[in-house]
Amino acid sequence: GLTAADTNTLLTLAGFAAEPALYPPHEFPEYFYRVDELQRVVDKRPWPAFATNETMRVIAANRAVQALWRFNYAAEKRRRSDDEMSLFAIGRDVHFVDRITNFAEVIGAMASVNKGRPQRTLLTAMAPGIMAAAIQQVAEDNPKLFKQLARIWERAKPRAERVQWDLPIVWRDLDCGEMRFIAVVSSASEPDVLNFHDWHPVDANTWRVLEKVRARAKRPRTAKRGAR
Repeated sequence: GLTAADTNTLLTLAGFAAEPALYPPHEFPEYFYRVDELQRVVDKRPWPAFATNETMRVIAANRAVQALWRFNYAAEKRRRSDDEMSLFAIGRDVHFVDRITNFAEVIGAMASVNKGRPQRTLLTAMAPGIMAAAIQQVAEDNPKLFKQLARIWERAKPRAERVQWDLPIVWRDLDCGEMRFIAVVSSASEPDVLNFHDWHPVDANTWRVLEKVRARAKRPRTAKRGAR
């Protein structure tokens, strides 16, 4: 028999509208995740995991990623504005540029995916205030880094965004050591533009170091927020 993809191809060739999705929301109301479900979902995952919306605001974060970032999600959500909960703002405050040793590679991958989007869905179009604030903050705090990121962004070649895509992340924790992850970005809800971000450890050593990081998070903290 014909697959759903075959049927859609034939409908398109014949001049008819193809089914927009195999699981349309009106027939499968629970197929896509709702915002209020995301925290429960990521909490079940033993690796660092979080979720974002269309403007890259972090709207759920499990204990593993909070321990890794040294970031109390619930407390920060109460005190920060929505824009300050963006991945860009959080990354600035927990020093992604110092912790991610392949930072240039990560920014390059994100730039490529963003450039591969239609104009209306670019981050600069969907979240102009967040992007402008992030760019201005970097330019003021670290002009050298700003120039480096600008060069990376300019050189990045467009890459088609897929329902799931990944990139490597090498994280350096000053207390516990180096960890290597494959960060997988996948859709939680296409209609609501929600995404899961799962940082999967790639080796046994990363799991061991991550356990040290999680154990540290259970101890009373004395260091300044974001210092490490």
